[in-house]
Amino acid sequence: MKFIAAGLALLVCSIQLGEGALGKLLDSSCATTRAGITPLIIGGASAAPFSNPWMVKVIGTKLCGGSLITSRFVLTAAHCIVPTHMRVHLGDYYTLVPGTIFSSSGCVPTAYELAVDTKIVHADFNADLDNDIGLLRMESFVQYSDYVQPICILVEGHMTGSSHFNITGWGKTDDANSSLTLQQATVFKTELYYCQKKYPSKKVDESQICAASTNSDVCSGDSGGPLSAQVSFVDRLLTFQYGVVSYGSKECNSFSVYTNVTHHRDWIVDAIKHFSGSLNLGYGSYP
Repeated sequence: MKFIAAGLALLVCSIQLGEGALGKLLDSSCATTRAGITPLIIGGASAAPFSNPWMVKVIGTKLCGGSLITSRFVLTAAHCIVPTHMRVHLGDYYTLVPGTIFSSSGCVPTAYELAVDTKIVHADFNADLDNDIGLLRMESFVQYSDYVQPICILVEGHMTGSSHFNITGWGKTDDANSSLTLQQATVFKTELYYCQKKYPSKKVDESQICAASTNSDVCSGDSGGPLSAQVSFVDRLLTFQYGVVSYGSKECNSFSVYTNVTHHRDWIVDAIKHFSGSLNLGYGSYP
């Protein structure tokens, strides 16, 4: 990222839904963080160790980000998914000492790695990065903790709009190197027109979100990570995922395009239902 200037509840047969006045959540345990709600930081900074427990490091032929959305599935960009072996890191924060948080009590191990046994890309994903969304199913269920929690996905009901979003990742920073510490920053929603003008060779439509900031942007290595915002849901402030990092400028200093999660939420739910009971399906697409 560049700065410019639920336990083991099985999901095999059904998806756990949390009821609320605004709709239903994919996982009712989502966004329960020890850090609580922290202000978004305009311009970017190192994220608080407990503030983004849904962040996943996706490792294939290249580094990408992802978000934990249930105890078995990770949401990421389709262009991050490759036919070769893939794995995911959960609970990571400071990558120089992977899976470790430094606290007053010393070094606390937090993370672990799981292999991916099923990879699902949207059937209409293409080289122009249309429908740039995919799911990774981990080889086993994860147990939620202070460091590993799913982000909220609203699967039914109205999604409250937001004018600004949080971006997080370990991608390239101003010195052109990947960040050792998870970074976060704020970007602002803009009209799709600006992204269409910036990337005239691509089609930018309602299936995507255009966002930008004067002092921060996603960069190489941030692909697949979440575009999120904190929203009041019933009696809690929860972090919802609005988008998935798809593409931006080579200089990482302009408008960036994010796959619109709300537009694809039926695909997410149906794909999880379809692939929850199947074993070792490898690499494939889902309509």
